[in-house]
Amino acid sequence: MGEFDTDTIISLVLFVAVVLAVAAIVFYMRYKRRRYGTEPGDYRDRDDQGQPPFPPGPMGGGTPPPSLW
Repeated sequence: MGEFDTDTIISLVLFVAVVLAVAAIVFYMRYKRRRYGTEPGDYRDRDDQGQPPFPPGPMGGGTPPPSLW
């Protein structure tokens, strides 16, 4: 391990920055899905008017729509 030149240092810094940015995006998406994805009236279950597409069922939750995933 000799001395690092400027190009190597810049490449390492950019690589670490990209990895951290991707990790932050993944954790944010997982947090958002956990925070908003399990509640009745999930934003993914709404139509263009912001209304749930199915009426609430007898247990209080809406009927799940066909899976988009």
